[in-house]
Amino acid sequence: MIVAWLAVALVAGGIVAAVLRWRQTADSPALATRVEGLTRRHPISLWGVNLPYLAVRTVRRCGDVRVTGLAAEMTYYVLISLLPLASALGAALGFVERMVGRAEADRLEEAIVETVGGVFDEDVATDVVIPIVEGTLRQERAGLAIGSIVIAVWLASRMFRAAIRALDDAYQVRERRTFLQQVLLGVGLSFAAIVTVLVLVSLIVIGPLFGSGREVAEAAEIGALFDDTWNVLRWPVAAVVCIAFLVALYRFGPNTTTTWRQCWPGAVFGTLGLIVAAWGFQVYLRVAGPRTPQFDDSTVAVDIATQVLGSVLAGVLWVWLSSIVVLAGGVLNAEITRIRERSNTPDDGESPVRGGA
Repeated sequence: MIVAWLAVALVAGGIVAAVLRWRQTADSPALATRVEGLTRRHPISLWGVNLPYLAVRTVRRCGDVRVTGLAAEMTYYVLISLLPLASALGAALGFVERMVGRAEADRLEEAIVETVGGVFDEDVATDVVIPIVEGTLRQERAGLAIGSIVIAVWLASRMFRAAIRALDDAYQVRERRTFLQQVLLGVGLSFAAIVTVLVLVSLIVIGPLFGSGREVAEAAEIGALFDDTWNVLRWPVAAVVCIAFLVALYRFGPNTTTTWRQCWPGAVFGTLGLIVAAWGFQVYLRVAGPRTPQFDDSTVAVDIATQVLGSVLAGVLWVWLSSIVVLAGGVLNAEITRIRERSNTPDDGESPVRGGA
């Protein structure tokens, strides 16, 4: 196991070094100009936008905006907010229990525990991880956990404030909102994110309307049809909910005037990127994830520590890549807006997007 992790670390280091060397070459103005010129001479247009040129501009702007660095900052705040977020999630389960009953809340808790436990092998999950997660969720379900909710929302607001800075840089506008306005915006986005996650989990596990949709269908004697239809629509509806949240983030995050219509391309891109990142994380767990070989007593602790460390590192990488995708969606929206504005003006220069007050 340790040898496997060392091999993964060496491969990752080689990839990072290669990317850095490529960035040094790609940042050359001559090369960037040639690539952009090539995409201009061979356009592939969709809805009035040259897609190859848009892709090149988005990649370059992601580097200018420091998307990877701000995504790392977002990942940091996600990590330090995991414990209060777990407590807040437990409190949310208690709220759901009061709304839909204990059975449905238990189903949600079971799905969360199984998801977390699936990252580790069976022995480690059963003996170490699952008892901790179950204990946290059940303890918080008994109360309101106001302190944990406040801490979780505050830390999440710091994460979204990093995203707001990236979006402002993408649109080339200065942040003119006061500190209090920035805090309130971050807190509002944090609440929206928590509600979105709760709605997504509820949709996937217990169905629409927190399970009430199934009861209505049974009362109308179309329960079987409802089940078949919902099994088909479950994931598309979840994707629409995710797109709606990202549209709100891109609409209200940057300090500039945008429309809902201008925000949806990046939201679709971000949602697809999140799906790909989640799928890649699942593939990693299947291919290089934990196994359950037989160890003697002297190596059990080492094996558990290795699995926990490896799973945490993989989770950190997944959160970082997901943050990059979300920020890249905002940069994509900014570039689409800028390209369309330039196409409507005789001057082909770099005209920045106008910021709001």
